[in-house]
Amino acid sequence: MKRKYLLFILVTIFSISMATHCLAADKIYLRIGTSRIAGSYQLWGSTWAKVISDKVEEVSAGIEATAGPAANIKLIEKGINSLGFASVVAAHEGWNGIGWADGTKYQQQRSVFAMYPSYLQLITLKKNNLGTLSDLEGKKVDVGGIGTTPALSMQYVKETLGVNYIMSHNDTKVALAALKQGAIDVFARVTGLPNASIMDLAIGHEIYIVGFKDDELNKLISKYPYFGTSIIPKNVYKKQDYEVNTISVWAIALCDKDLSEDIVYGITKAAFENQDTFIKTHPDGKYLIPENVKYLNIPLHPGALRYYEEVGQEVPGKLIIK
Repeated sequence: MKRKYLLFILVTIFSISMATHCLAADKIYLRIGTSRIAGSYQLWGSTWAKVISDKVEEVSAGIEATAGPAANIKLIEKGINSLGFASVVAAHEGWNGIGWADGTKYQQQRSVFAMYPSYLQLITLKKNNLGTLSDLEGKKVDVGGIGTTPALSMQYVKETLGVNYIMSHNDTKVALAALKQGAIDVFARVTGLPNASIMDLAIGHEIYIVGFKDDELNKLISKYPYFGTSIIPKNVYKKQDYEVNTISVWAIALCDKDLSEDIVYGITKAAFENQDTFIKTHPDGKYLIPENVKYLNIPLHPGALRYYEEVGQEVPGKLIIK
C-alpha cells in the first residue's frame, strides 16, 4: 500500500513538473538589449521585463547587458534580441547607414515608445580653466564606448563646430579616475539629471560644466535636427551656481519588425499602463507617456501604432509605414 501511495505521489509530482515545463515552454521569450551594468538602460530594461512577464499573457522577458545603442540595433537586426534601447542619434544612423553604421542600413528596427531625454554633460575640473567649447581644442575628452550616444554626439560636435579635441573611450570608473589624475581634461556623458557618478565627483572636487553658445547650438541642430536644446539648471551639482546650455537626446525603445502585432501591442500597453512601476525604479519614468511619441524618429511597429490609435494619441505621419 505504501509503495502504491509513494508511486502515486511521484507520478503526481512528475505530472505537475511536466505541466509547468510545458506552460513555460509555450511562453514566448523576449530579450531586451540594454547597456553596461548599472546604467539607466539596465534599470528600465529590468522594469520593462518584469512588467511584460507579469502583465502580458504567454510572454516573458529578460535583459542582456550590451555595449549600448549601436550594439542593440545590431542585435535586433541579426534576430538575436527582440527588443532593445537606443538613442535617437544611434537609431537614425543605423536606419540610414551612416556614421557608426558605415554604409549598412539597419532597418529591422521599429519604434515602440520614447523613454526619456538625456543631457550632454561636459564635466571638467574647475582648476583646468576650460570655460567654452573652443577651449577644448587639443584637449583629451573621454566619450565612453565606441558607438555610444556620448561618443556619437561628441563626434558630431567635433565635426560641425571644428573643435579638434582628442577622444578616448573608457568606462565611467576609469574615465573619472583619469580626470582626477589629470590624464584627461573632460568627462563627456549623455545621461539624465543628476548623474550619480558626477554627483560623487563633485563632493571631493570642484567641477565645471562646459556649455554651448547659442550660435553653436543652432549650427549643430540645423545639421542634426533630432538633437534638442536644453538647459542644465543651477544647483544640479554641488557649487554649480550657473545654468548650462547643452543638447538633449531622447532614449527610445525598439523592437524587431517581425514580432507579431499582438505581442508588440501587449508590451506597449503594459509599459504605459504601468508607468508607476517605472517611476519607482527611475524618476525619468515620468516621461513614459503616449504624448512623447513625437520624439521618435524610427517608424512605429504596427502593434505599437495600434495602441497609440486606441488611446487617441496623434502620431506623426513619418512614423507610419503601411
